[in-house]
Amino acid sequence: MQSWIPYIKGFEAYLLLERSLSLNTAQAYLADLDKLQQFLKLKGHSCSPLEISTPQLEEFLLWLNNLGLAARSQARLISALKTFYKYLILENLTESDPTELVDGPRLARKIPEVLSYEEIQQILAAIDLSHPQGTRNRAMLETLYACG
Repeated sequence: MQSWIPYIKGFEAYLLLERSLSLNTAQAYLADLDKLQQFLKLKGHSCSPLEISTPQLEEFLLWLNNLGLAARSQARLISALKTFYKYLILENLTESDPTELVDGPRLARKIPEVLSYEEIQQILAAIDLSHPQGTRNRAMLETLYACG
């Protein structure tokens, strides 16, 4: 396998110094790149990051999905790959971005829990209106409730 080391070292410096990402985030991105390297090695592809194609990346993502990698982890991995190729383009190391056509998994959004009308009424009724702060607090809570 051709050496990824110079690209990885430059990418790590880019993440930490230019993007100001935390050390944990940078390490997670580098671990994601290592997963790609291991996959390519497993499949017998010996190529540098500049030679990777979109179909190879799609095969890699399908492989991860079949291994049971959670959708959120897949999305982060795709983000790491896209950031890596943006870095390579920024540094004029390549002109092509194999991640350009790669889409991430659809992430389910959690519906927030809301208070019932009765719960809101109980909160508002508990405010002591005999003090100016109580009147102020009730007005603020009613405004927040009205805003959604």
